[in-house]
Amino acid sequence: MYFSILKKNITEEGEMKVKNQFTKTINKWMNWIGYDKPLTTYSDRRSYATILKRPGVPLSFISEALEHKFLLSTGA
Repeated sequence: MYFSILKKNITEEGEMKVKNQFTKTINKWMNWIGYDKPLTTYSDRRSYATILKRPGVPLSFISEALEHKFLLSTGA
């Protein structure tokens, strides 16, 4: 599971609420330190994947960490 803030048996609606609240909180902190571009779960996931890919972490591991069903979804 990518977001460790989520519980294992959470409903889809509950998951969305937790992710939205988490993103809202992060954006408040980022604004507080002067970063004015809002972060999204997409940008967060992409940054995570990029950080893993640069030192050569296998694409199969990154794909699994992002819970992609197909390796091609992760990219080359």
